[in-house]
Amino acid sequence: PVNSVAYTGTHDNETIVGWWSSITKDEQKLAREYLCSVVRSALLSEPLSDIPEGTDKVFLVKLAYRNSVQVILYLAFKDKPGALPQEYMSKLERSYKAAILRESAQQNELNFIRKAFAENNIDFMCLKGAHLKALYPVPEMRFMVDMDILVKKEDVLRAEKLLTERGFSREMNNGKDIVLINPPFLTVELHNMLFIESDSRHDYFTDVWKRAVKCGEHEYKMTDNDLYIYVMAHLAE
Repeated sequence: PVNSVAYTGTHDNETIVGWWSSITKDEQKLAREYLCSVVRSALLSEPLSDIPEGTDKVFLVKLAYRNSVQVILYLAFKDKPGALPQEYMSKLERSYKAAILRESAQQNELNFIRKAFAENNIDFMCLKGAHLKALYPVPEMRFMVDMDILVKKEDVLRAEKLLTERGFSREMNNGKDIVLINPPFLTVELHNMLFIESDSRHDYFTDVWKRAVKCGEHEYKMTDNDLYIYVMAHLAE
């Protein structure tokens, strides 16, 4: 799609090079050709080509899960009965329903954050997935484990207090961000900077607030250029 960024996973996955070298040449061909065509068809609402004869369908499903595109695989094949084994279609359907629940819970929490932060005069900026999923035909296509929120350093503790009162608990604080969880679906990473000061990428993003675009009473978003650079820089971690 126009104005979009596509990538196979996050820095939490094994590296592409490491994963690529661990699979067979036939599996590489399946990943390079057919799975990519499935994702492209789903994103562009184009007709889906048939699964090539001799394809390991079980590996195709595993490959989709490995790259967090299982919902896309389900939506691509849900109207093609028999194309994939029913056992795996059922598994994909459960993942799709879980993705809808996760998306609903995350959107509900984001609405709370918008309201609570505005009422408490806390400027904030959603990062990565919260914006990228808007580029997909339906947001649940873009798997998102956590919500990344940037706030100014002086507002971090007030922002954490609001989320704690909401039922979140602190899991980690590494100085750059605080990870807050509220099972089963909700994780918020509350950032006060994007990269640590010793990181070569830090200096560019020190002025991210000055370049940001206001999109709500206290909500900002990165410029398209900064969002692209940040996603690419984040993937390099």
